[in-house]
Amino acid sequence: MKQKFFSILIIFTCLFGFIASANAENYVGTLSNVTMNGKHFNDVANTVFSLTDNGDGTYLLQGEIQKIGKMPGTISINVPVYIINGTISPTAKNREAGILKTAFMKQKIKLRNISGSLQGGLLHFVIETYAGWDIFPMFPASVTFDGTK
Repeated sequence: MKQKFFSILIIFTCLFGFIASANAENYVGTLSNVTMNGKHFNDVANTVFSLTDNGDGTYLLQGEIQKIGKMPGTISINVPVYIINGTISPTAKNREAGILKTAFMKQKIKLRNISGSLQGGLLHFVIETYAGWDIFPMFPASVTFDGTK
């Protein structure tokens, strides 16, 4: 009986995980207006971001930004946002927006602001981030993303 119950529990867990991932929609596009520490960098094509509907009026924006310029690693973006009438806005500012991963460390990246739009199959946003502390922000960065589903 315990094995049957455990098996059913595992099946439901897998099903809910599948349903949650089915709510994620991927957008492939280009990073432009890439600025880090006041320096501008070239556009980056074929970047993928996903939006997952949390079912409570918020969405989770996720993506992986590969090394750009002298950036010492990759950045994983993980930001909860509101999307109301196609307008993207942050659920909270000065919170963790992602992690810069290098071979030696992981550095939290904080969200200064995000704004954008989701119209049909088009995702557009501008994200501004920084590392450091709220009272002493360092390494400001911003990027624009335009992608299609």
